Order: sequence, then C-alpha cells, then structure tokens
Amino acid sequence: MVPAGKSRLKKLLLKGLTGWEVGVLFYQEGLIIEDRGSAWLTEVDRANLRNNLTTKEDVEGYNDFRETVLFVDRYIYTACAGGMAILNRLLKAKLFLKDCLWHWRTREARHWGPVIVTQKQYENIKAEHRKTCFNENYPIDQVLAWRTMAIAPDDIKKKLNYPADLEEQSPDLYGKLFEKAKRQIKELIRAGTIKITHYEGDFSKEERRKIRGLEKRVKVETLNNEEWEVLLDKAYISGEQLYNSGLPEWPGWIEGEEDFLDKDDYYQVAIIQKPAFFQVDKKGYYKDPEEEFHEDPWFFNDVNKRLIKRGTSYTKIVQGLIARAKVDLAGFLAYRTAIEDFYRVTVGAKYYGVSRRNLEACYLDIGSEIESLNKEIKDLQDICNMCNKSGKHSLPVIDALSLELIDITKVKPDAGLSKEVRKWITQAGAGENWWKKGKATSPEDGEEEKEADAEEG
Repeated sequence: MVPAGKSRLKKLLLKGLTGWEVGVLFYQEGLIIEDRGSAWLTEVDRANLRNNLTTKEDVEGYNDFRETVLFVDRYIYTACAGGMAILNRLLKAKLFLKDCLWHWRTREARHWGPVIVTQKQYENIKAEHRKTCFNENYPIDQVLAWRTMAIAPDDIKKKLNYPADLEEQSPDLYGKLFEKAKRQIKELIRAGTIKITHYEGDFSKEERRKIRGLEKRVKVETLNNEEWEVLLDKAYISGEQLYNSGLPEWPGWIEGEEDFLDKDDYYQVAIIQKPAFFQVDKKGYYKDPEEEFHEDPWFFNDVNKRLIKRGTSYTKIVQGLIARAKVDLAGFLAYRTAIEDFYRVTVGAKYYGVSRRNLEACYLDIGSEIESLNKEIKDLQDICNMCNKSGKHSLPVIDALSLELIDITKVKPDAGLSKEVRKWITQAGAGENWWKKGKATSPEDGEEEKEADAEEG
C-alpha cells in the first residue's frame, strides 16, 4: 500500500519507494489523468522516481507491477468477452419467448371482432345453442335477478348491463324491483307456466316430503311467504320452461340474437353474404382460407414436434439457455470480483479508467438483459395461469411455468474460478494473498492528508 498526500511526496521521494510502489504510483497517476485530465506528478517528480530505481529488486518490482497490470487488463477483456456470450444466451432465450408470445397473440387475434359465419351455419349454431340451453337448469336466484333487471326503467338498463351493477349502485330500487319480480315468478309457477325442475342440495326425507307437499298445494291455494321461501330455496328451472314462459329476457338469451356460444365462449357474429366457393366447405359453413396459418403462423408446433423426436423441445432449449447463462454469469462474476479486489488493494477503488468502465458497463448490460428476460417469462407465466384457469386457448410450444427467473444478486461467483484467477494474478507478481491487503490510497484521498497539508501550509 502506498502512503500518499501532496504534502508527503517529498518525504516519500527522499525516503524512497520500492519498484512495485513506484509502478502503483505511476499507474494511479495515469488513472487520475484519464478521469480528470490533469496530472499530479511533475516531470521532475517522475524523473526522480525513475532514477531512484537503482537496485535489481526495484527494477524487477516495477516491471512485475507493469506486467501484472497488463495481465489484469487482459482479464478485463476476457471477462467482457464472457459477458458478451452471456448476453447472447439471454437474447436467444428472450427471442424464443417473444416468438412464443407473438404466436399466442396472433392465434388469439382470430377471436377479436365478430366471427364470420354463413346464414346456414348461423341457423345451425342457434339451434345447437337453443338445445344446449333447453337442457340447462338455471337457479331460481339467477331467474329472479334477470327478471329484476328486465323490469327496471329503460334509462337504468341503458347505463347498467347486469343485475349486480343495479344492486350495487341502487340497492333500494333493486330491492323493490326484486320483490316485484318474485311475485311475477310465483304467479307463473302457480299458473303452471313454469315448473320447477329440481332442487340442488342434500335434503332429508322429511324436507323432501315437505317440498313435495308444497308443490301439490301451489295451484289450489296460496302459500304464505315462509312456505314460498322453502319451495324456492335452491330451486332450478329448465331453459325450455323459461323459453316458453313468456318472459322476454329468455328467448333473446337462448336464441343468441347478437352472440352465439361456441366452445364455452361468446362471440359476436357477422353473416357473410354471397361467399365465394373457396370460402365455404362441404357443410355450407364459412372456411377461413388462412386458418392453418392463423393456427400456427410460424409453424412452431410442427418444428416443436420434430425437436421432441430428437429428444428436446422449445421449452428445454430455453431452459438450457437460461441455465448456461447462469453458469457463465458465475464465471463472469469470478473474474469481476478478482479484478475489483486487485484494484482495491493496489490503486484504490475510486479511479476506474477505461478498462474498468468497460467491465462495469458489461455487468450493467447483463443486469438489464436479465431484467428484460424475467419480464418476458412473467408475461408468459401470467398467460399460462390464465389459460389454465379458464381451460382454453392454452399457451403453445413453451411451458413458461417451468422456467425460473434469474436473480443476479443471488448468483455467486464461481469459487473454483475465483481461486484460479487470484492464483494467476499472484504468479504474475502481485504476491501471496494480495487480495487480503488493505485498501490503497490515492494521492488525493483521506482526511489525514488534508490535515497534514493544512499543518505544513
């Protein structure tokens, strides 16, 4: 470690420095010039320092430091080259993820806007939808909720789309309308227009006997409110009963005047007029000429099948790129840690110079790319979770949930490589256990130097 301070330079020159210490001082001076453009030593000072290197040991020490610095500088570029390899792997992994994301979005774009159908296709879809809804049993609370919304004032129905919206924004009005709706449904049940299909839940024999007794009395006498609540509790009514009941809200829903049901999703419909021959299949249904392209625009599925036959897949490729990037990152950090230790114990950590700035810039670039890659993984994982929850439109090709995020703060330098790099720097001339030495001081660092200057001033 070189004692420093402007006020002490003459003392140092008179006392004399070792060859290694002179090399450190010259190199530190060069870094200051790189950073600030101004020299600290004069030409006379430099000449005196060089002239004091009279012994063989001093000359060898000076040359050893220069060789060691060049050696460490070469390691900086070796580390940066390794950093470029890391960036390359991260970019490749991100490219696969981005392509997968665009693949999914392109396929999903097929469901944006209205679905094109022929008139025949539309009629058949409505018929299938009607059949499905006829066989569906709807809970009495849903029937009452939609009846409440149907009898609401027109200005409210234009602003609110669902019964829950009305109940949330105007609870008093909703309560009054709900009671009115309940009276209407009771009357339809009493008249036999609507028949309760079944009841949901586990009932004891006594409860079932009571319900059957109430059902028999519906047409011949008026049930009190308590008996009605028992009858309607967990009651279900079939779609066919509701369709034929005269309640106007149900035919529109079941017929699908604006939408139709297909694979558990609702889409708006556009009926194509006078389709060309290549737009219609043998059944008279609309046929998208580019359907195959929309389903797999970059042929990911086909390529992935071939990869699987070879024992790999897109998922395994991305996993491999991420795993290799983490291994290479551990190696990069081993170089970076050893290099920073060398500068810390020789010329100090304050002055960087061009080479060390390149090393830090490479580290920051790696961190930025890791952050970007993690975002891509998170986006795909969110889509995977959404697809798994809904049970449809699953994410193709890449299983994002199996991918691990990279936390650069938790990646440790490769211990074996760190030991090797320190050994190489030791052999270059830095001396045994050089990394355990204290921090070197620059010619302008430290309060002691400032105090000494003040005393001598």
